[in-house]
Amino acid sequence: MPKENPQLGLTEMTQRMQAPFVVNGTLGPQVERFLEMQASLLKEAEAFPRHWFERRNDAIETAIDVLHQMNANGGAGPAGALQAMADWQRGSLERLGADAQEWTALFMRSAAAATTTQVEGTPTGSDKPEMDKADGKSSAKTRAGHATPV
Repeated sequence: MPKENPQLGLTEMTQRMQAPFVVNGTLGPQVERFLEMQASLLKEAEAFPRHWFERRNDAIETAIDVLHQMNANGGAGPAGALQAMADWQRGSLERLGADAQEWTALFMRSAAAATTTQVEGTPTGSDKPEMDKADGKSSAKTRAGHATPV
């Protein structure tokens, strides 16, 4: 015979659903910092594609200008066409360089946003045990305060 489950009230059901998502008081600063970092990364990531599209639009506009120059007055001749294309290619290389510079800057700023602020209560490098440089083991000073495994 199947057991009858008592009907849960809306309040109790909501509380049970919330339980896994409620942030422990000690995790609050870490979660807040994580969300701040995410907001910063999203802001940084938004600027790169906008500038990239602006540069691509500039490339199309300058390509159209080059075509107009080449077709003006019955054609500029091979020398004029080559010069117009070379100028356009030079601009394209500058745009590609700007892409690379902005991409690198995006990652540098993102890495800085991810590592700049130390949240209270999280371990820092100074909290780690001191290590002997030669063998990579804890120093005697550090080992003295810890129990020896059996």
